[in-house]
Amino acid sequence: MNSFRLFEILYYLLEHKETTAQCLSEHFEVSIRTIYRDLDRLLMIGIPIHLKQGKQGGIFLDETFVLEQSLLSNQQKDNLLLALQMFSTLEIQEFQSLYQQMQSFFQRDNVEWLDIDWSSWGSQKDMGDKFKIIQKAVIENNVIEFRYIDMKGKVSNKKIQPYQLVYKGYTWYLRGFDIYKEALRIYKLTRMSHICIHKDRFVKRKLDFSFCEYKESGEEIEVVLWFENDLGHFVYDAFSYEDITSAEKGYIVHTKVIKNKYLFSFLLSFGSGMKIIEPILFKEEFLNEVRKILENYEES
Repeated sequence: MNSFRLFEILYYLLEHKETTAQCLSEHFEVSIRTIYRDLDRLLMIGIPIHLKQGKQGGIFLDETFVLEQSLLSNQQKDNLLLALQMFSTLEIQEFQSLYQQMQSFFQRDNVEWLDIDWSSWGSQKDMGDKFKIIQKAVIENNVIEFRYIDMKGKVSNKKIQPYQLVYKGYTWYLRGFDIYKEALRIYKLTRMSHICIHKDRFVKRKLDFSFCEYKESGEEIEVVLWFENDLGHFVYDAFSYEDITSAEKGYIVHTKVIKNKYLFSFLLSFGSGMKIIEPILFKEEFLNEVRKILENYEES
């Protein structure tokens, strides 16, 4: 059942007063049989729709029917429109259409409070397309196939039942059930390619993905770091405000981190504008990593 289409049919009948199944079929690009099923569903929830047979026949709402706007306060209307606008910004067509209709119905002004730019600073310029394909598969319960690169750089083909898109830590992930491994998995969208929607459909089950959420491995340590003034915008992007204090010619950060190879890579990205103050042991481990990098260049 397409709940968006049910509302659109109701809105269409309010706007056009009377129509036919053929007109509705052509307008919504579905079969006449599907239109009659949708009308039955509207009747089941108490919408007074009349169907008149014959040459002068048609489909129309009872003259006394009014879609009561007063059921929602102005604040509730605004909240509903803001939520719909968020989804329409993701370029989900159903929400874009529904947002415009509800905005017109509630007679509220458009407030463009959110915009999502799918273009990338790096090479991932197809994220918008990936999102739309996966969104369609999640909503319509379609199996998808794709090529995936894991954390060790191994490439494999996946066939999964997609359950949910998740935005976490500046990154989009997909939660799904791996058909080949018969296990719950989480996939990073940037590592997915050659995504295609499979003809097979599946029935969603109640699954608990909490145990397979990505967690960094390694020892948690407390560190004190110094960053030069010019890196201030990166520092506030990476650390919490309460962990940052201003210092002479820069910033001091007191925080807890997971010690692993990704931490070294992260700190190296600041170049000479970062210095580890404490702990001393971690400082030595970091310097050893720097020496290994230098050795790579000395060998060449």
